[in-house]
Amino acid sequence: MVLTATVTKVHRQPTPDCAKILHLALHFLFEERRVNLVNKRREFYENVGLEEIEAFVKDRGLSAQFLRIPEAKEYRESLAIRSQQAAVVPKESAAERFPSSLFQAAAAE
Repeated sequence: MVLTATVTKVHRQPTPDCAKILHLALHFLFEERRVNLVNKRREFYENVGLEEIEAFVKDRGLSAQFLRIPEAKEYRESLAIRSQQAAVVPKESAAERFPSSLFQAAAAE
């Protein structure tokens, strides 16, 4: 099992047969720290450290590979795109792009 943890989310990529049970156990362990109480499919938790997950897994005699730095490929690509956009195009404010006169003209019609 490969587990990576960010500040609030635990990602899993199961390889052993017990992965589903471990996944459920981790959900049970962190239930009181769930961020979204409405949609249980959104698996975000507050104040969950990788050390706590490691200890839980090791206490059960399981082996796992823990990645300290999550891949977060799309996040890192998004940061790069934003950085390029900021360097090329000066950001226009909403007030500049949509001036009050635009709405006054539309309301008069």
